[in-house]
Amino acid sequence: MLEVSCPLSHSQNVNLMETFQVVDLVYLYRKVLQIDVTSEFAALQEISLYHCPESDLQFFDPPIAGSAQFYEKLQQRDHYYADNKDEYHYASQWIQPGDRVLEIGCGKAAFASQIRCAEYHGLEFSPTAVEMAKSQGWQVTQETVQDHAVTHLESYDVVCAFQVLEHVVDVRSFIQASLNCLKPNGILIYSTPSLDSFMRWIPNCALDMPPHHLTRWSDKALQRLAQFYGLTYLDLWHEPLQSFHRQLYLETWLRKKLFDRLQRPFRAIDFSLLGQTLTVLSRFYAKLFGRRSLQTPPVAMGITVVAVYRKSNPARGEID
Repeated sequence: MLEVSCPLSHSQNVNLMETFQVVDLVYLYRKVLQIDVTSEFAALQEISLYHCPESDLQFFDPPIAGSAQFYEKLQQRDHYYADNKDEYHYASQWIQPGDRVLEIGCGKAAFASQIRCAEYHGLEFSPTAVEMAKSQGWQVTQETVQDHAVTHLESYDVVCAFQVLEHVVDVRSFIQASLNCLKPNGILIYSTPSLDSFMRWIPNCALDMPPHHLTRWSDKALQRLAQFYGLTYLDLWHEPLQSFHRQLYLETWLRKKLFDRLQRPFRAIDFSLLGQTLTVLSRFYAKLFGRRSLQTPPVAMGITVVAVYRKSNPARGEID
């Protein structure tokens, strides 16, 4: 039996957090998103969530990534590719008019229209998104960053990936290829859902599970990424709590308070009667508080975090 190792640190000193039955994941996706993911898992029967103390990364093993067909179905949902994001505005501040920019997993290239740069190149997994981007005149290719790096070594001043890192199976190869594309002293920007946000405590959150998300990134994990790759860590930015997430945040906050009071451990997948009852109660009281006097929720950050790094000159590039 193969030992489980962290995809960021490659340490085998990892802790098992929770094990999920694939049948429960299939049921969850069908119930929440009306998507059948049975074929995504093939004959696999269970999948586990681990934590690495060295990197502070949470990760699923085995890492089952969604197919092109899976993402085509997700793209049919409203707002899967948002045009305006606070993370785009923040990241644009790190880009200069003379820069060559590579965006990995660019979707329909919404970020490209919000920056001023000398050259923009996008990489995208979905053929539908590639065509959408090309129809707007953007240079986008259906290519992995690993393949792109072979012919574009140290070609870009800025390499960025928004909401991509958590989907990647081979984290080490992905990060190394990002750095190979980057010029010495270039800027690397990654955004990802934050494990330090309230999203961590949302039960039955299908999109935070395989085959969609494969890793979960805390602030500490993003900071330690710099150490593993010899990067200069520059900044970490959390989006503010979005207005359309306020109700969900209140529900999640109240539900966690109820679970803590009952000394009941949190489960990422929870179909129990008690879990469903507390969810209904928290939703009711969140609406009640929201209508009456709670105009601003308790202090909370939004779901997205952005990490910014500088590639060393010369880059160390490999993990020790």
